[in-house]
Amino acid sequence: MSNNNDNSGAAMAVAVVVTGAMIAGAFVFAVLAFASLVLTVVCLTAWNKPIQFCGETLTPEDARAFVRRGLIGACLVPSFAFFASGLFGVPIRADWVIYLPIGGYALGSVVVTYHIEKAKAEAAQSDAAMQALLPQQPVRTAQTIEPLPSEHAEHERQTEREPFKFATWDDEEELRK
Repeated sequence: MSNNNDNSGAAMAVAVVVTGAMIAGAFVFAVLAFASLVLTVVCLTAWNKPIQFCGETLTPEDARAFVRRGLIGACLVPSFAFFASGLFGVPIRADWVIYLPIGGYALGSVVVTYHIEKAKAEAAQSDAAMQALLPQQPVRTAQTIEPLPSEHAEHERQTEREPFKFATWDDEEELRK
């Protein structure tokens, strides 16, 4: 029997998985960066007036919010990376520094906008489901308003007949008469 503990097969499998994850991460990064670039150009065209884009109306408010979220992400991601680098003593490679604001812009604009729109769609869907569960309320118009009962009408007629009198300080004298 051999006591040779050669784990080169397991190490090779781990290396293949890690390499595949890094390639997939780089691909996702590139797609998000390109999407944020294209969508930023579209948002800049919709900066002052609404435009139609992919069958949807892109308003200036939405366009400005998209760019604003991207700029916030472009500032926060590098700030957090440098903070974590200083806190844990792990240096950031100089050739990776340019990717931090690009990735932050993509995360802030595309990813956050996607999640916001997804939450809006879910809220609209749940509102529609709740409306389907609620019974239909009858619409009341001027014709369906019921007249006042007769006792209220008679009371109003009696108050119309008797004029209103203010009380005086001499109520006791009036009552004695």
